Amino acid sequence: MDYLTLLEATLPDLIVVIALFGALGVDYGLGRGTTPLERGKAAASVTSIGLLLAVAVLFTQLLQGEFLRLGDGQLVLDAPGIFAKAIIYGMALAITQFAAHHAPTSHASEYHALILLAALGMAFLSTTENLLLAFVALELVSLSLYALTAFNTSSPRSAEAGLKYFAFGGVASAFFVFGISYLYGATGTLDIATWIEANRVWNPMFVLGLIFVLVGIGFKVAVVPFHLWAPDAYQCAPTPVAGWIASGSKIASVFFLVRLVDAVPGNSSTVAMALAPLAVVAILSMLIGNLGALRQSSLKRLLAYASIANAGYLLIGLLAVSPDGYAAALFYVVVYALANVGAFGVIGLLLDRANEEERITDFRGCWQKHPGLSVVFLLFLLSSAGIPPLAGFVGKYYLFYAAFAEIETSYVLNDALSGRNGWMIGLVGLALIMSVVSLYYYVRVLKAFLVSENEPSSSIENDTHISPGVRLWLFALALLVLVLGIFPGPLMDFLKAGFTG
Repeated sequence: MDYLTLLEATLPDLIVVIALFGALGVDYGLGRGTTPLERGKAAASVTSIGLLLAVAVLFTQLLQGEFLRLGDGQLVLDAPGIFAKAIIYGMALAITQFAAHHAPTSHASEYHALILLAALGMAFLSTTENLLLAFVALELVSLSLYALTAFNTSSPRSAEAGLKYFAFGGVASAFFVFGISYLYGATGTLDIATWIEANRVWNPMFVLGLIFVLVGIGFKVAVVPFHLWAPDAYQCAPTPVAGWIASGSKIASVFFLVRLVDAVPGNSSTVAMALAPLAVVAILSMLIGNLGALRQSSLKRLLAYASIANAGYLLIGLLAVSPDGYAAALFYVVVYALANVGAFGVIGLLLDRANEEERITDFRGCWQKHPGLSVVFLLFLLSSAGIPPLAGFVGKYYLFYAAFAEIETSYVLNDALSGRNGWMIGLVGLALIMSVVSLYYYVRVLKAFLVSENEPSSSIENDTHISPGVRLWLFALALLVLVLGIFPGPLMDFLKAGFTG
């Protein structure tokens, strides 16, 4: 292997590693003796500089168009992979800005370093086709997020949520690595791109290994029945961390999941029937996610259940087993993550310093005290609900269109609901119904924000200071949600071009 080529390929990640060590030095270097808030802002500045440089290098690599595949698929720098890395590091940049205004503990350096460590794991997960490196990257993401979830040491609930997250994650990791062993035994390779060259792939060992690996990924995406950690983790973790779990880890996991499904050998009908259990997972995720969200009084728990439901929606794109379906799933996870990061950013700005539990009623009359934050939060929530002309609506449209495009038209009326046609039609029909159901709980949140019949809640601070960097990121996220809803074509074409198999 040419080490100079490897150095150039991993340059953005090396910059993030340097920023990570720089952030760690704040608590024990020049920032020693200052307040946790001041150290947090200094650490956020260091991490922000590193992430900005990394994103700039990634865009340079993307414009050059020199895509690489190194080490038996351990590092795959194609257009979708570089784009995923850029999005992950960009979202990490937004998260560090949101985290800078409130330090959950006095360990500000470790807080921001763990965010960067998770970002590194997500970046490698989204740019690998090697099962072993995928496992290592997944563990790097998981261990960092376990620690961040339990980072607020003054909150017993935070420690409990972190322990629950760790327990479920450990089981999911066992499934994942056990699945790798079966897949290696069936194919003789860890490089998923070479599966098509292996003899006798379709055997019980391969199918069982694939199911076990999907269980491990399902935990990170938070689909039913691997979702039980999500509501507690979202509610009890520091709010920027909850936004990071809801966005970055999902993007990385879905990008790897698309690579995995795309690599499964066979024609689309064979692969779709082999992945039919995912249809059951999608149905349960949409039902439990949406119905569970209806009963929530905590806004962060509501968003957790909403993310479970949205994970069910994006599985529809995978089940289409087509370039359109894969691109739709990637487009949807990106735009949903953008809205989630923005929504959690607003929640953290309003209530983190008040140490409230983020009940929906705590946001009563927010528009009277913070009209700007209320407007951007409105855009984020309406996009998640799938309201036009925002990006969330276009994402759902692409998902459902890709599913219907794969329905066979050469059947008689009596066979319209049989076989693959039947469960694809039923899946899309249920998704449409659940999308309507989701409007109720999203509107309930917006009513508290925008239409308050009583005095504004005392939990919301009048003098919430918002730094220029945070204002810029909230505006940028809201603008992206709007622009991608009006002009989705370029991004969708770009993603589709990367997955032509």
